[in-house]
Formats: sequence, structure tokens, C-alpha cells
Amino acid sequence: MGRQPELDRLTDSMLRPPAVVLIEGEAGLGKSRLVAEAAARAAAAGRRVLTGFCHPLREPLPFGPVVDALRGV
Repeated sequence: MGRQPELDRLTDSMLRPPAVVLIEGEAGLGKSRLVAEAAARAAAAGRRVLTGFCHPLREPLPFGPVVDALRGV
């Protein structure tokens, strides 16, 4: 993947509960892949991983990513 330091740091953060991690950046930088790799590592370690996304909306939706993450629980 080419982002081993970032992947290690993200995974380490996810494995120390309670953890909330925000990943931000421009489109196409590989954020989704980075999160998927870290989430797979955390899940393999027995951690529950919830993921929420900031959807592009005309009007901002406060706590939208939190609602998105909790929707499936």
C-alpha cells in the first residue's frame, strides 16, 4: 500500500479503546483503503469497528458521520 507508517499509527490508535479516529483529505488519496486495511487489522484483533462517512450534502448534517457509523448497530 505504500503507507506503512500511517497504517501502523492508525491501527495502534484503533487498538487502544476507547478510540475515535478521524481521517480527512482530498478525494483520491487512498483514505478508504487505509481505513479498510486498519479496520481489518483491528477486527482480526477482536475489536469492533464502526465506520461513518461525511457525505457531500447541501446543508451540513451535525454528527452525520456518527449517525452513519451507528446506523448498522
